[in-house]
Order: sequence, then C-alpha cells, then structure tokens
Amino acid sequence: MTRIKHQISDFLRDEDGGATGWNLAWFAVLAAGAGFAIDVSNARNAKEHLTVTAEAASHAGLVALMNTGSKGEARAAAVASVQQNYPSDVFGPVIANATSDIKVAHYNPKDSSWSDSGMANAVGVTLRRDESTKNGVSTFLLNWVGLEEWTFSASAATAMAGTQKCSNTEGLFAQGNIQLRSHNEFGRNICLHSDEYVTMSNHNAFEDGSYVSMPDLSLCAKCDDNTKNPGIVEAAYETKYIMPDIADWIERTEMSFLGSGDSAIKEAFFEGRALDRDLSSLAALNYETAYLERGSVIEISATEFSLMDDIPEGLTYNVSCTASGSSGSGNGNGNGNGNGNGGGNGNGKGKKKNQSGSGSEVASVSSLDFSNAPLKDLAVITNCPVNFGRSADLLGTMIVTSSESGISGSSGTTIGASNYSCDPLDRVTIMTNADVHMAAKFLATNLTLVIDGAIHLASGGSGNSDHYGVGIHTSGDIDVTTHHNYYSCDNPSTEVAPIMGVIRHVTSG
Repeated sequence: MTRIKHQISDFLRDEDGGATGWNLAWFAVLAAGAGFAIDVSNARNAKEHLTVTAEAASHAGLVALMNTGSKGEARAAAVASVQQNYPSDVFGPVIANATSDIKVAHYNPKDSSWSDSGMANAVGVTLRRDESTKNGVSTFLLNWVGLEEWTFSASAATAMAGTQKCSNTEGLFAQGNIQLRSHNEFGRNICLHSDEYVTMSNHNAFEDGSYVSMPDLSLCAKCDDNTKNPGIVEAAYETKYIMPDIADWIERTEMSFLGSGDSAIKEAFFEGRALDRDLSSLAALNYETAYLERGSVIEISATEFSLMDDIPEGLTYNVSCTASGSSGSGNGNGNGNGNGNGGGNGNGKGKKKNQSGSGSEVASVSSLDFSNAPLKDLAVITNCPVNFGRSADLLGTMIVTSSESGISGSSGTTIGASNYSCDPLDRVTIMTNADVHMAAKFLATNLTLVIDGAIHLASGGSGNSDHYGVGIHTSGDIDVTTHHNYYSCDNPSTEVAPIMGVIRHVTSG
C-alpha cells in the first residue's frame, strides 16, 4: 500500500507532458478567438452587403413609382434590384414577404411618419437573413461552441421629397426652357426652374429670397450680371431636380377623380371640403341625389352643365361635349364609397333617373366658359375646350380638360381665386394636355396650371400684372413677355400639383 501511495505522489509531482495540457488550453482559447473574429467578420460583411442591397432596392422602387405611379411596379422593381445585387441562387432568399417587406406608402418629412393615406412617394425595403427566410449566415469555428448561424435584417427607405427651397405652388417650373423678356419681377419665395436653361432680356428684377435654377448655369448668359437684371446673381444656382412626367400626371389626376385610378390626388383635393346641402339644381335635371357623397361623379352633358345657375359643391362633374354618356338601366343609385361627411370620396356615379341607356342625348354646347354660375369646391373633368372669360368665377376648383384645344383666356382675363384669397382651400388648379396662350393683361391669383405643352404669356400691360401664389408646371417651354410680377402667397406644396423634388434616403417606416 505504501508503494502505491508513493507512485501516486510521484505521478502528481511529475511535470513531464505538462505543456501539452497548457497548449491544449491555449489552443481552445485561440481557436475560439479566431472563430469569433472570422465569423463576426463574415457576418459583418454579409450585413453590409444586405444593407447596400436594401438601399439600392428602395431607390430602384422609388424611381419606378415616380415613373409609373404604380405600387405594383415599384415593388417589382425593388425585387428585381434585390435579385440583381443579392441573387438568391448564390445567397439564398432574403425577402420573407414582398408585400410587407417592401413598403410603398406616403412619407411625411415633417415628422418622418409613414402612412397608407396620401399619395405614395416613398419605398421602404427590409431584407432578412433569419428564421423568416430560413437563411441565416452559417458560422465556421463558432459552430463548435453551439452558435450555428447569425441572424439579422437590414432596412432602407427612399423618398421623393420636395425641395426645401421651393413650393410647387409658387413659381414657374418647365421641363423645357424658360424665356423672360423684360420688366418682369419675381418676389421672395418665387422659384424659376428649367430642366434645360433659362434665358432673359434685360430689366428683370429678382428680390432677395427668389430662386432661378437649371442644370447648367453656364447656359444662362445673363445670370452673372446684377446691373442688367438686379438680384439675378444671388438668385441663380445650378441644380437638377426630378420632375414627374406631366402627361402621366394629368392622366393620373383624371383617373383619380373618375374613380378608375389611385384615389390619392382626389382625396388630397377634397380634404377640408364638404358636399353641398342643396342639391336641388341636380334634382331639377332629374338626377338621383339621395345617394351622392362627397366626391361622387356626376356624368353630365356640357349643355346641362352650362344651363345650371347653381352648381352644387363637393362633387366631381364629368362634363361631356359629345354624347351625354348615359348608359345602363338607370337605376338611379349614385353610390359612392365615401361616408358623405367630409371624410371620404364617393366613387360611384350620379345617374339620371329613368335612363334608357340609349345614349341618344347629344350635347349642343361645344366649349365651356364657366360664365353661367360660380364654381366652388368642386372638380370638373371634361373633354370640352375651356375658354375663360372675364365673368368666370372660380374658387377652390379643379379643372382637367382632355380637349386638343386645351384652355385659353381673352384679354384681361383673371383666373384663379376670384376673391384674390391666398387660402390654400381657395386654390384653383387647371390641367390641360395642349399648349396654352394667354392674351394680354392676363391676371392670376392662387392658381396652379399644369400643362403638357408650352405656355406663352402675352404682355401684362403698361400697368403690370401682379400675380400672387401662382405655380405653372409645363412639359415644354415657358415664355413670359413683359410686365408680369410674381409674388408669394407663402403656401406650402400641395399633393394635387406635380412635385419638383429630390431623392432622399429617409427613416424606414
């Protein structure tokens, strides 16, 4: 027994092979450290790749949204971008649900909020390598200590944000060039932007806080001389803004009001307006009025529209200069989807009672001049030419004409808020897909003009035409002759008019 005790004691005191145990311990420590470094670096690289892919996808989705106005096209473009930059056959799937992980909605830059109401102007993308896609990033050495994979997600969002300098309700915005003759004045907060270039004669004045912009400032021969055009040096700057397709904007607006497209523009227009309590003038024309709601569409001939001396507010009038457009059995159910109390928009049609469906009634009126009755808080969608006379009385009105003759105005015509109000609810918006020529002494207040074409403004006269709160958007040129002065109403941008903006990465919703 004594011998065994001595052997055990000698073994415990023997240092032979001690380094092996020590080395094994250090190997485990070093292996764990190396595994952590390798696997963490691999995970970091994978997440950075995923983040860059999400940013590219949100940008691609927004560009598609701006070009087409379609949420579906925006999602498809985002998915295609992800596949291109993070192909699933190499890295596995990273989109769990295209509907929820690719968000197309309205982004409000004021409070960084996202909403399904309002016009979609942003795309947010979330990509995942986690349990939802069953595609975590596998570990190498850390797998030995029980960590089999890293899981994470990456989000990015891109929005079309309006310029911080310019409101789309205040200024001249041309996708062609802007030509200024002489003796025109532009006040504070008035913006002139051309996607091509701005040219001007002498004797135009630019107050402090006005802006003149174009992609290449060198093309503006007189933007560097305050002696010839006072204030131009301080006002001019070089930039490239993103401007939507004007023809597409007008078409989307028409479809929105008629209930065949995205309702966002219509909702933005009718917000704050209410359905008229007195619908008797429509009832007198044999229209069913019991089911009408705010924004409901009234299918009406130009003849009938021109005969009304009282046009009820809060409705959309689809005014036809061809056949009356009556169709169907005439059940009189002008149902809409709004709630009728100012909170929704009626998408149904206000129909005439006892319609035969023959479409035999033909309008004899071939154009609209709006001289028969004041227009207030309503929309007119028409295929008629529109000629504004001096007696036109408009307030808070949207007019869209698809006529090839477009719109015109006689000498001395005033278009816009007839009470000269700068109230945003009183703003008049007019859209046309034809060139516009306004005769001499044209005057505008609180007016938005959206023109798929060019506009020529004849002389404002020796006494000058003072315009307040005017925004003109064209796909062509803007030619301003002489004696036009533009001043601000200090109104913010509106969703009803095209937005001149920039693409910004924003906070994900």
